[in-house]
Amino acid sequence: LLDEPLSHLDAKLRAQMRVELKQLGEMSSTTSLYVTHDYQEALALGDRIAVLRAGNLVQTGTPLELWHSPADTFVARSLGQPEINLLDADISDGLLRAADGAVTLPVPPGIDLPAGGRARIGLRPRDLRLGPAGPGRDVAPAHPVLRFSGTVQLSERLGRLVELTVDVHGHQVVVVCEHGVGEGERVQLRIPLDQVHVFA
Repeated sequence: LLDEPLSHLDAKLRAQMRVELKQLGEMSSTTSLYVTHDYQEALALGDRIAVLRAGNLVQTGTPLELWHSPADTFVARSLGQPEINLLDADISDGLLRAADGAVTLPVPPGIDLPAGGRARIGLRPRDLRLGPAGPGRDVAPAHPVLRFSGTVQLSERLGRLVELTVDVHGHQVVVVCEHGVGEGERVQLRIPLDQVHVFA
């Protein structure tokens, strides 16, 4: 049992120790229970992850299962930095509409969302891409893509990557990309529909 063994180390040493713990685990057949609030440690070290909230088990699974199919918004927000973007959406005519209709996509198959209800759309900042296409959505069957536009409020250079805060009809959407865009500029954003998360 390891209860947050790296939490009081500085960032560089924490990363180094994470590698050493991973190597120790691979050399040993002993089952270990590792407690952490750091999602990077959980994803890097865990064969299976259990997410707890207020002492209750929310979801278990492999790192990839939790990353690609989070059970709810709590799990989705626990994994990833910057946090996943969450937009409240109305449901009508088989469509989810968020940000005053600026973000519109079909209700995913297999999800029971009653008309007139509400849901939340989750967009991971690193899954969003800057693109030249206009608003709306690409319904080409091979690679359906959600597209929408907004205005850059803040552009922060973080080494090789740039973190943009984009205003979409009064809703802030964070995007991580490689190319800087000036504050005040209009941008088009796109994301494959299979990377969009929907929470009832």
